[in-house]
Amino acid sequence: MNEHLKNKIISYIDNDNILTEDNVSDITDGINTIGEIRNNIDTLIDQTKQETISNSMHLLIQRIMSGNHDSVIEMLDNNRHVINMFNFTERLSELVAEYGKYSMEYRENYPEIKKIKDTFVFKDKDLLPLLEEIIGERK
Repeated sequence: MNEHLKNKIISYIDNDNILTEDNVSDITDGINTIGEIRNNIDTLIDQTKQETISNSMHLLIQRIMSGNHDSVIEMLDNNRHVINMFNFTERLSELVAEYGKYSMEYRENYPEIKKIKDTFVFKDKDLLPLLEEIIGERK
């Protein structure tokens, strides 16, 4: 990580009192919670992608979006393994539900972390380890 950027983040955290002695454990919990949920989301994205490809769901969705009703019905008629469609919808539902948890955690429980993420336009995989590093240096 660029030390200059890291110092800017530390300065921002200090100036806005985002990381204080009183909330270090809350921020640490947030890093762990959000990291775990994000890992679950990443896994679900991969599983949804696999279900999409293996069941040609992307073609079905494309035909639905183009308004080609007869082609959609034909595709559904030719699907020998309807259970696979349920697997796709189940993965997609799980993904949306997990994203709902992720969004709620940021919004309701860890707005400080979200503020840093949005201000510095970080991805979770970059931000969370950096915050862990900053907290570790302050102990």
